[in-house]
Amino acid sequence: MVVIGESTRIRGVSHIGGVSRTRSFSTGQKLIMSGPFAHVRNPLYIGNFFLSTGFVVLSNVSHYFTAIFILAFFVQYIPIVLWEEENLKKVFPKEYKEFFDNVPRWIPSFKKYDSGSEKIKGDLLAAIKSEKQTFTAAIIVFSVLMFREEIAQFFSQYF
Repeated sequence: MVVIGESTRIRGVSHIGGVSRTRSFSTGQKLIMSGPFAHVRNPLYIGNFFLSTGFVVLSNVSHYFTAIFILAFFVQYIPIVLWEEENLKKVFPKEYKEFFDNVPRWIPSFKKYDSGSEKIKGDLLAAIKSEKQTFTAAIIVFSVLMFREEIAQFFSQYF
């Protein structure tokens, strides 16, 4: 799940670029409707879902915690997605309406949406560079999970 999530994120970032890292109102210069965005409107969030849920599953916590985590994930992301959709409707009224009507929000479609507009060729190298922080966090979390017994022993012995 972790690999699927990060792969999905990299593919999405390769098409949308650095605008995916902003925390303020920013839609970029054009509406991205190619690559993974031709199958689902929120590939980065789907990538986040698989990446983080994969770590929850790897941590071997109870099924109840996993279910609560999944619920909390959507409680967090649904308002963000709705806010972004409102912004996109304002900035790209005609294009976004058609995109909204033809591309699902959460569950990717096998049918590729063809907007007829310019196709963006993804920049994989730039996406990988952009994902440095995500890679670093994933490696740290994975390491902690793999060596949690040793870490717990160390802290109980010295602290």
